[in-house]
Amino acid sequence: MRILLVALQFLAIFAAGYFIRAVADSRQDRLELVSEAVQVIRTYALTPPEEELPFERAMIHAAVGTLGDPFSVYVEPAQHELQSDDLAGEYGGIGALLTIDDAGRVILTPFETGPAYEAGIRDGDILFSVDRRVIGPFPGIGDLIADLRGVEGSRINLGVVKADTDGPPISYELTRMRFEIPSVTTYLSPLNPATGIIKIIRFAENTPEEVEAGYNELIEAGISGLILDLRDNGGGLLESTVDLGRYFLKSGIVLTEERAAGEDESFRVEQPGPAADIPLLIIINGNTASAAEVLAAALRENGRALLIGSQTFGKGTVQAVVELSDGSSLHITTARWLTPGGETLDGVGLSPDFRVESSDDNGPDPFLALAEQLFLKGAGDQ
Repeated sequence: MRILLVALQFLAIFAAGYFIRAVADSRQDRLELVSEAVQVIRTYALTPPEEELPFERAMIHAAVGTLGDPFSVYVEPAQHELQSDDLAGEYGGIGALLTIDDAGRVILTPFETGPAYEAGIRDGDILFSVDRRVIGPFPGIGDLIADLRGVEGSRINLGVVKADTDGPPISYELTRMRFEIPSVTTYLSPLNPATGIIKIIRFAENTPEEVEAGYNELIEAGISGLILDLRDNGGGLLESTVDLGRYFLKSGIVLTEERAAGEDESFRVEQPGPAADIPLLIIINGNTASAAEVLAAALRENGRALLIGSQTFGKGTVQAVVELSDGSSLHITTARWLTPGGETLDGVGLSPDFRVESSDDNGPDPFLALAEQLFLKGAGDQ
């Protein structure tokens, strides 16, 4: 069983894996009751399950549901693979966007530098089969994307019907290539070119490097103030969150992890970060959650930045992600995050220092406009 790190240190997850396995072994007799119930269903049900694997997965979903925790979940293989790619910041694939039209067909839009385009696939072509398995109407898009992804350099066969033709499918042999999934967007404020904006979409493995590269570009462009845009950021990896806290802080605690066993750990700033001096403001909204809330709280409570926007989501628990043998995974809550001041985020969230509720699509972004006003008043200065 391979263990994946998400918002928890390796050793903590490793120990949890041993604990879970030991408990399962000591309660083997209780599994006999489950086996007995399954046998009754298969023997007497008017419509017994056709396959065992979906039935087993349904039982796992139900078992996790008994925890009463919305963040402890069972994730099936396709979705787990997509989540893993997002957090890794890269994937191996064919280089094409997929959409489903009104007739339930899968329409391809290839990237001009990807394997699909180089092989001759063009916009509007219809995906007919993957590795000679015919695709039915209205397929699950997540499962299909997972099928198309794979290890860089691996081969895949696609059956494709050319757009606007009635001809038979054409067979294409493609070699998957590596594609990056950016987690950061960097640009100059449209309201003031002296203000740089770093928008963090998620906290992936490569996020600290992306932030550093973007920050250096902004400094070279001559910015005098910086905005971290954490709107609609649902969180991500603990290690990346801590690294970014240390990047923007001179000293202090980034966060404390409160574990069930009582072995709490505080993550501290060991030396001033490269971006510890630039005037800084943070934008948040109701979809700012988890690790994004942790970073916002760390920077505010250490006196580094003020928060602009609306109340955040309020997710302050940590999930260990344990990958199972079939590629699915269990996400189990194992700890709680506390802000540097010892406050919990779970079910509470963060209140902004300056409230902005929504953006006007027809005018300037009010979040950025307020940030510029605050910069003029000296907000964000250390």
